[in-house]
Amino acid sequence: MYYDDNSCKKVSGSYILINNKLFKGYTLALNAFKRILTGGDKLQINLYSITINFEVGLIEAVQYVFPKCRILGCLFHYIKQVRLQLSNIDYL
Repeated sequence: MYYDDNSCKKVSGSYILINNKLFKGYTLALNAFKRILTGGDKLQINLYSITINFEVGLIEAVQYVFPKCRILGCLFHYIKQVRLQLSNIDYL
């Protein structure tokens, strides 16, 4: 996600739709994304933070491809998981 100064909102920057939701698949996709953003090696890109889903393979791939980037979990998916866990609690 990135912050849009015009609308004062956070906007999704990209989506990765792949079948192989493992470290290798995400690494290949993120390296391709990085090449697109940097135009090969002509431009240096510095990502300070990235908001992603809570998938282990994706988190590990982001740490590998963008080692200095701070990873933030997606608030929407976090709240969804908390609600799911609360709905599974057996009340007395």
